[in-house]
Amino acid sequence: MSSWEELVGIVKKTCFEMFGEEPVQLSIKTKKGSIIDLPLPAQEMRKESPWHSENFRQIVWPGIGNFYLTPKQALIIKALWRVKGVGAGEISGNDLLRVAESDTVRLSDLWKGSPAWRRLILSTRRGLYHLPGDIRTN
Repeated sequence: MSSWEELVGIVKKTCFEMFGEEPVQLSIKTKKGSIIDLPLPAQEMRKESPWHSENFRQIVWPGIGNFYLTPKQALIIKALWRVKGVGAGEISGNDLLRVAESDTVRLSDLWKGSPAWRRLILSTRRGLYHLPGDIRTN
């Protein structure tokens, strides 16, 4: 991995953790006052099957998107991923809230403003949630 790739990874991770968004540009101001704007490369999506980082804070789901999650959201995805991997499918919202140790009453409250809600977290029956399509467990 090049030092540029390392820097991009650090900038993206820090920006997401601090502001909840993925950066698309890095602006650098030099001592002389010049501003250099560097576009950040989009994270390449893996094409074969859904993938998650070790801590489930990043999810890449081909055809759906690349998602950066909060720690509580990551716990929910981890639970859904494990259940899906053993063929069980759906989990109740109340169980997912317990897994995430959340004080909220509704699962949707943990996903406000997240593009993952209704794209990655799906529901076919009231109060039951699942991930899209088939996955292989990691």
